[in-house]
Amino acid sequence: LARKMAEEKRRLVLYFDLNKTIVMKDSCNNLNEEKIIAKLIAIQAWGRTETKTTKSGEEQIVWVLAQDTLSKEPPQEVEDVINYWDFAHDQFPPKNEEEEENEEKRKEFNKAQRDLAMEKVMNLTQPGNPGTRFKKTFEKMLKCLELPKNARTVLGIADDEKPDEEGKQEAAPDMDTFQKDEANFRNLFRGGRYYLIPSFFKTLVGLKKAKREFAIVFRSYGAEIEGAVTEFNKLCEGAHPCFSGKGGTPLVKFDGSKGTKNLKIERNCKGVYYRHEEVEETRMVFGSLDKADPEEALEDFYGGALEEGDVHIVTGAMEIYMEIMEKLHEQGGFAIRDDWEYWHSNDENADSGKLLLVDQTDYGTQHIFFDDNIENEEHSIVDVRDLISGEKIPFKRCINKYLVRVDPYRAILEQDYFLKMIELCEMKRSEEIAKIEQGLSTEEESVHEPTLSEWELLMQCPSEDYLKRTVLPLVYQGLKIVDIERPNNPVGALAHYILKHKNDVRIPEPPPEEKEEIPEKEATEEKADGMASQRSMQSKENAQIIMKV
Repeated sequence: LARKMAEEKRRLVLYFDLNKTIVMKDSCNNLNEEKIIAKLIAIQAWGRTETKTTKSGEEQIVWVLAQDTLSKEPPQEVEDVINYWDFAHDQFPPKNEEEEENEEKRKEFNKAQRDLAMEKVMNLTQPGNPGTRFKKTFEKMLKCLELPKNARTVLGIADDEKPDEEGKQEAAPDMDTFQKDEANFRNLFRGGRYYLIPSFFKTLVGLKKAKREFAIVFRSYGAEIEGAVTEFNKLCEGAHPCFSGKGGTPLVKFDGSKGTKNLKIERNCKGVYYRHEEVEETRMVFGSLDKADPEEALEDFYGGALEEGDVHIVTGAMEIYMEIMEKLHEQGGFAIRDDWEYWHSNDENADSGKLLLVDQTDYGTQHIFFDDNIENEEHSIVDVRDLISGEKIPFKRCINKYLVRVDPYRAILEQDYFLKMIELCEMKRSEEIAKIEQGLSTEEESVHEPTLSEWELLMQCPSEDYLKRTVLPLVYQGLKIVDIERPNNPVGALAHYILKHKNDVRIPEPPPEEKEEIPEKEATEEKADGMASQRSMQSKENAQIIMKV
């Protein structure tokens, strides 16, 4: 009970990556929402390659769908599978320096190859292609990113306005500062779509309703962080088109009024990381999101702003952490531009990514970093370090506790996705604290790679996919039989059909702790079978049977 009370009072510091985490655009690679969603589906669509002979006698490699549902992990029951994203890019391989010495020509060729692969990916769900069955999923995901009609009206977005294919439209040069800011803000929603996705806002509202103390920190390598800050601040001010109280929209504010905490990100709550191989030599420039070139001295780049006191430079992990936490205590919103040059120059290894400092002795604060680019010990864009020692915290002790590998597919479709993951992380942290208090070792967490079984993957998939893989195929078939036979008691007939054919649905084997409950469930189902065959199909009995199903 004491741990649960501590957990409920635990302060949350939530770090959000942008691209493919809470923003479904990628300006660096010119990917709009359609391309991002097509990529997400292609990565989770698994199939086999086959060689077919065309009418002209040429051999052609084709991709054949091997699993009817989307999943992050390949199906275990099918061998030699490849997702469609990798297949498409294998068809259009890039050239290396040996194949093309001229750098300009090589870049031009490789870009053309990527564009051809992307075109193939975009066509995956179109009629006549192997992923046609996922067309409705594509359309549903895109629909989830569309602004409600009343928000479009507030922004003055016409129903036929299309999203910009090439990138952000710039404000007219003859506008004054206010007009430019408003024009740039509106351009975040070009085509009538969200910039920050709905599940992010649902997280803020949910935490507010739960009266949780929390802080939000945006983390990104790119300049698109400015757009996220702009939209977030509009929300805090009560001026967001979806939460302004205008045109039938709800009013949501985080400006310090009426008991709310001020989460607005002011200039003093912005910073730029400059990493160093020694964590204690890492620097942060507070008061700006502009980044200096690696060769340029910080004092020269920020010279004027330093003299005027608009920015200041802090060196050392502990000093940086303390200042960030102090500012988050005062307000609650912060934006950090991370050091892409350092990460890239170190071969993008896990020890050089976005720095996350964690005080493991602070039981009252939980840091959670959401990023889609978190794979394993070797491939993680986030570098988690212990605040006191500066040592790296093993990945297996961080995942689903301090780190969340974001599934963009679920983040788009499930409004409460981030809230679910926060709950999981808090539970894992509570378990760790309990072990520490009992004097038990927490090192066993890092012994095995945290792989998920088919059962666990099924339990974690979105509601729609779960139902599609479990009961809906059987229900649909039962409905067809009922429609054909038109019995006097259709509900009873459907229940009887489901119970009779329940073993036709293949459910993955649950882990041992779940298996213990199976015999009791099977006994209940067998009893229900007997009831269905021995008793007359009266409505009361039908209800009992359906409840047991």
